[in-house]
Amino acid sequence: MKKINILYNIITFIVIITAASCRKDPVVGGTKVQTLAGEWWVQVDDGDGTGFSSKYYAITTYNTAANNDSLFVDDGDAIWGVKGKVLGHPGSLTFAAANTADYYSDGGIATFSITNGQVVKNGAIAPGSGDKTDAISFTLTFDSSLQGGQNVIKAKGYRRTGWPQDDH
Repeated sequence: MKKINILYNIITFIVIITAASCRKDPVVGGTKVQTLAGEWWVQVDDGDGTGFSSKYYAITTYNTAANNDSLFVDDGDAIWGVKGKVLGHPGSLTFAAANTADYYSDGGIATFSITNGQVVKNGAIAPGSGDKTDAISFTLTFDSSLQGGQNVIKAKGYRRTGWPQDDH
C-alpha cells in the first residue's frame, strides 16, 4: 500500500509540473495612446517673436486609467502648473483640448486649451547623443490671474532618449 501511495504522489507531481509548464506567457498589449505617450524635453517661445528659449523643460504625456483616447499632458507643476486630459488621435499623431480642467489649479489656472498638438515619428535629433527621436509641438493657451491674464505659449521638443547627454 505504501508503494502505491508513493507511486500515486509521483504521478500527481509529474502531472502538475507538466500542466504548469504548458501555460503560455500572456500577450501584453499597449495602451490606445501609446504613440503619443512619453517623456519630453520642450523649449517654449520667448514671447518676443525671436524664437524659442535655450532652456528645456520636462513634460510628460500618458494614458488615462480608462485606456481610451484621452491623454494627460503634465508639466509636473514645474513650468506653468498644467496637468489635464486632452483628446488624443493616435492614428494622426495629434492631440488637442478646449477648456480642459487643470489638475494643478492652485497655480491660478482653472482651465487650459491645447491646439496644434502634434507628434512626428523620428522628427527630431537629440542634441547630446545625435540620436533620432520623436518630435512634439503644441500651442498652450490659458488664463491666469497669477501669471498676468491670458497666455499663449508655443512649445516644441523631443522625446527623452534615456541617454544622460540628452537630459537637461
